[in-house]
Formats: sequence, structure tokens, C-alpha cells
Amino acid sequence: MRGRLVHGAVLVIAHRGASGTRPENTLVAFRRAEELGAQMVELDVQLSRDGEVIVLHDWTLDRTSDGRGRVGKRTIEELRRLDAGTWFDRAYAGERIPTLGEVLAAIRIRIDGAPRKSLDDVLRAAGTLKGKRSLDDPPPPPVKASFEDALKKASTKKDWPGL
Repeated sequence: MRGRLVHGAVLVIAHRGASGTRPENTLVAFRRAEELGAQMVELDVQLSRDGEVIVLHDWTLDRTSDGRGRVGKRTIEELRRLDAGTWFDRAYAGERIPTLGEVLAAIRIRIDGAPRKSLDDVLRAAGTLKGKRSLDDPPPPPVKASFEDALKKASTKKDWPGL
């Protein structure tokens, strides 16, 4: 069943990678999710100050790295210097905040990306990744999903006539 979605089957989606056993939204978490047989990973993307698409959930660096402050106020080079593993366990010291391109190159399973900034900004920046990636056997195309978009669609009077 791996790689194929079957109607009515349970779909295994790794939330922020294998975040129960690895530091969330890191390459080690995404690789472990793939090893465990996940069919899709969910991840969060944001833009660095200089427009790079990075993979990190929180708006700030405080909880999941040794950095402080807002993610969008840091350049990619500043973000690359941060440790994103030690907060979870010392065994993951030195794990870095990945770019979306690095995640796409590291795993061959579907990705459900939940943008943390303007969807248009993220997709425009992610579009620059085309051509930077060359794999002999490319994965299925990424899936874009946003709870914000779904909520906006679901909150119309047509969809919820009782409101």
C-alpha cells in the first residue's frame, strides 16, 4: 500500500515528521517518518527575512531551537547556525532548521504543508525551488493544505446554513 492511496484505507500522516521520537520539523524527524512507513508528512513553512522557505512550526525560535525571537526577522544564514535538536534530546544536538528544499530532497513521500505566513508569499518563494531539485525517481507531487483556507471555505453561510 505504500505510495498508493486506497479509498477507505487509513492514511498514515506523520505530524511534523516523527515528532514523538525526533525533534519536530527536522530532517531526522522526516527521515524517521519515512522509515516507519508514513505515507505523508505534515509540515509548517515560513519565510526567513531574506525570503527562504524554511520548515518550522512556531512564529518564534524559542521553543524548538537555541535561538530567540521571531523567525521572520532572521536570515537563512542566521537560522542555519541554530541548534534545533537539543531542546528535544541531547542525542540530536546539532540538528538544524531545514529549508523546504532540503526536506523535499531528503524524503520521497507526500508532504502536507501548512503555511504560517501568506500562502501566496510561501508558494511564490517555493516556486523558486523548481529546477534546484534533481532526483532520479521524484516523489508524488506535494499537497498544499491550509487549515486557514479550509476554515474560510467552511465558514460561509452556504456551507453552514444554520449560522
